[in-house]
Amino acid sequence: MSSDQSTVSGDGGDANPYEHGIPGIPTDGKVVLLKNSKLGSEVYLVGTVHISEQSAETVRKVINYVRPNVVAVELCAERATNMNRNREDVTLFDLLCQSMSVPGGLRTKFGSFAMSFSLRQMRADGKLPGLEFKVAMEEASRVGARCALIDQDVNLTLKKVAKVSSWKLLWSILRTDDYKDTECTRSFVHKDNILGKKTLSEDFQGAH
Repeated sequence: MSSDQSTVSGDGGDANPYEHGIPGIPTDGKVVLLKNSKLGSEVYLVGTVHISEQSAETVRKVINYVRPNVVAVELCAERATNMNRNREDVTLFDLLCQSMSVPGGLRTKFGSFAMSFSLRQMRADGKLPGLEFKVAMEEASRVGARCALIDQDVNLTLKKVAKVSSWKLLWSILRTDDYKDTECTRSFVHKDNILGKKTLSEDFQGAH
């Protein structure tokens, strides 16, 4: 995008490029203000960790301060509906039956079960996966903003993941002991991305 149409907040040089003007939120890059000088529109981009209460609180603060016209949430309609359901009484048999009804091959179905199982275990451990999404939808309704669900259909996501994932990788998803409400610094994310790409590469080669 050309600089006269869309820019990140900040004037370059010694200025902090992540200045957003929201009180109580650090200017460390987790919240970025994007401006379209031609249209006069602004977009506040919030980076989150899906099991982080801190991320959920940041989302709440941004929406309450900005009071936007639209809140975009990285969910599809099906996942958004499922988040509002009572999941406490869901058994492993229920999860298995639901996964077997997912369109696609056996690896896609197992991937669906693995993801559902890991979410169930995180809730049992007191973690709240997707809390920032739920907060975003609730706060959007409260301030009168339209909630836009911008992610692709979850079944399409599962199919794509199944194509590049080995059984080993899908099985590893069943582990939930490594999920932590961690502070995602640049170095942490960079290291995690490198390890993730290496694992996917090895598993893709093994699958062929």
